Amino acid sequence: MNATASLWRRGNRFVSLHTNLRWTGDYTASELCNPQTYVYDLYLDLGDLPGGSRFYLGRQFAYSAMGSYLIDGAGFRQRLTSKVSLDLYGGTVVDHGSPDQVQSFSDAGMLGGRVGFRAAEIKLGLNWLWARSQGSTARHRAGLDGLWSDRRLEFYGRFTYDVAAMEVSGLLGRASMRPGSWILSGEFDWRKPSVASNSIFSVVGAEGRQSVRVDVVRKLLRGLSSVAQMQYELMSGEDSWRTTLGLRSGAMGIGWTHRDGYGGMSDGLTGDASLRLNRWVELYGTAHLSQYKIQPEMLDWIDDYTSSVGLVWKPVADLRLRAEGQFLSNANDTGDWRVYLQLVKGFSLGSNDTKDGR
Repeated sequence: MNATASLWRRGNRFVSLHTNLRWTGDYTASELCNPQTYVYDLYLDLGDLPGGSRFYLGRQFAYSAMGSYLIDGAGFRQRLTSKVSLDLYGGTVVDHGSPDQVQSFSDAGMLGGRVGFRAAEIKLGLNWLWARSQGSTARHRAGLDGLWSDRRLEFYGRFTYDVAAMEVSGLLGRASMRPGSWILSGEFDWRKPSVASNSIFSVVGAEGRQSVRVDVVRKLLRGLSSVAQMQYELMSGEDSWRTTLGLRSGAMGIGWTHRDGYGGMSDGLTGDASLRLNRWVELYGTAHLSQYKIQPEMLDWIDDYTSSVGLVWKPVADLRLRAEGQFLSNANDTGDWRVYLQLVKGFSLGSNDTKDGR
């Protein structure tokens, strides 16, 4: 269940409550087995209190260029000037094994912040993150990221420093351009293994992981584009190549992917399509067929096939029904059939605007 309740509003100032809840239970047993309620979001959002700020209090995701956590705590965002902004967040990290409990700050505390600068087409950010696990520091990072963009060009870079290990832990660079009917993009990513500094594995030496990716999209005809992607990864002296070629037209596409090197060899063909029958009904389907070898010395290729077909029906506003059939066949299961049903209903109770501000 996702829900937002507007509790109070006056002009640009407001107070709202946001929730994102999931309840699960197993009906295959004679009685419900291990029912669980998971709270992803449950926080108050205070807008423009004080002016130019946003304040979040409760369970929420804290996003950062240095790392992201689901926390029980607070977040604060303030625009200091027209070009400078401040983001602060902190609390205790939610334990996924026991999400119904709020941990202590001494065991699982987390603090972070970002100072952002904006000038014309340039955005810069100074980032910091500190987190504890099992009573000691597990992650302590600082870094700088920047973005420059205009209509046809965009460049992004990020530098990450591991304060706990006193070493550079990540470098990321991305670029994209749109010359005419072409869309070109590339990425270089180098990072050390993301291991908690209080883990026994932090004393094991490990090389950084490097990857280079290039994407090329060419608009051929109206609504039809060709897509090509090449990705190269180097991990501890073992390299891996992945190449993808395909065609895309609106809600339909087909592609071929080849992979070779570390992790095995594979060739796969993928297709997907979506057809809107009328304003209420949409039909869609996907299929993936591949062969792979875990080791080059293997004599036979292993087949892998997955497919799905579904129907989405929107009879009225804020109501959506979905029925989907799924099929899987691989080395472990030669025939796995499943049916997936979904009902989504939106509700709007009361009004978001009040004349007296209550």
